[in-house]
Amino acid sequence: MQRPANIMNFDFNQMKRKIKERLAAAEFTDRLISRADLCNKLGVDRSTTYRWESANFLPKPVLKRGKTIRWSENEIDVWLATTKKNDL
Repeated sequence: MQRPANIMNFDFNQMKRKIKERLAAAEFTDRLISRADLCNKLGVDRSTTYRWESANFLPKPVLKRGKTIRWSENEIDVWLATTKKNDL
């Protein structure tokens, strides 16, 4: 097994810079949405979201800190696409 000739000259700082550049250029489109945003998206009242949440019908929130609760918009979109209209 041959090793590359320049393995001892590997520049980790350059690698870190390249990774940071790629991350900065990447588009992160997943948004965290509040309960109010969730209600608007689903067209239901807050009480319905509480009921669905306690019945484990909704996807789990990705953030729960004190009174702050957020859902992944992408997860909600996928859930909506796979849930039958009659179930809502």
